Amino acid sequence: MTNRITSIDCFRGATVALMILVNTPGSWEAVYAPLAHATWHGFTPTDLVFPFFLFVMGTTMAQVLPRKITQPKWQWQIFKRSMALFLVGIGLNIFPFVVQDWNWSSIRIMGVLQRIALCYLLCTPFCLVRRTWRLGFCTATLLLYWTCLIVFGGEQPYDQAHNAVRQLDLLVLGSDHLWMGRGIPFDPEGLLSTWPAMVTVLLGYESDSLRKTPQKLALAGCFLAILGLLWHPWFPINKQLWTSSYVLLSAGLGCLVLAFLEWTESRGLRAVFTPFGQNPLFLYVVSIMWIKILLKTSYVLEGQPINGYAYLFETVFEPLCAPQLASLVFALTHVAVFWLMARYMSRNALFVRL
Repeated sequence: MTNRITSIDCFRGATVALMILVNTPGSWEAVYAPLAHATWHGFTPTDLVFPFFLFVMGTTMAQVLPRKITQPKWQWQIFKRSMALFLVGIGLNIFPFVVQDWNWSSIRIMGVLQRIALCYLLCTPFCLVRRTWRLGFCTATLLLYWTCLIVFGGEQPYDQAHNAVRQLDLLVLGSDHLWMGRGIPFDPEGLLSTWPAMVTVLLGYESDSLRKTPQKLALAGCFLAILGLLWHPWFPINKQLWTSSYVLLSAGLGCLVLAFLEWTESRGLRAVFTPFGQNPLFLYVVSIMWIKILLKTSYVLEGQPINGYAYLFETVFEPLCAPQLASLVFALTHVAVFWLMARYMSRNALFVRL
């Protein structure tokens, strides 16, 4: 435990806690606006969860890679871990493995863990070159990605149906293997948008060099966030497309959060969030599995069939208070339960590395 950096664990843990909170509302029809994703352009606090996770992954890589590259076959270790994460992500897409429900022709290929895996694998070489090369790659990526969306997105390059991100995924993966949560085949963790997501990781990597000087880190964060906001009128902030303005804004806010955690000595914050940050991917996987199990179970309420998730909310939480507040209490209860699991694992030095 002595070699862990508590500010990074705390940041990662707060991100996991927010992830569980926004992923488990009692009802998606009764959610406070900040706890729901932006419909398309724009952002809410919820839209910062995934980029913060990638950002802090980059910060962690700055601590881990110098030691890792001294080990034999370190390239194979990184490749193996990336592939394992990718396969676990696909496993989550098809969980709970009910054989009669399997349809290999329509399994979603991409996802959160798959993007993490690809970013980890593809960013590693850029973490080992000189900073000028790394920052040059980041700058070129953000500008070229903007160009790609304009050139290949037709007359409406930033809308849901015609954007280049969707067109590439349709061409390479096929419509049957994309997410359908927005009514048409479109994957928010698509292939092309993974490219600028790499910059989110690399900016997190850069943040580590300023971590011990919180004032400089905060100034860098303000600069990136303002630059992202200024770019917004021409290249809208959009999580689904992972636009360049969104990369700058989220990385800038990530710098500000990390600077605050380095500056403050609040034991309360660290005690609450650090346990989450010590087993982040494990807790993410278990929380998603739990939700999917609840959705798969069947109950009857007032003569109507209902899944376990809705049954738990409608019978235990909904009668307590107004719908939105009940939905929030349901989510906070899940955060508390997973915190107890994380705390137990932390106290017993149980660290599951995915």
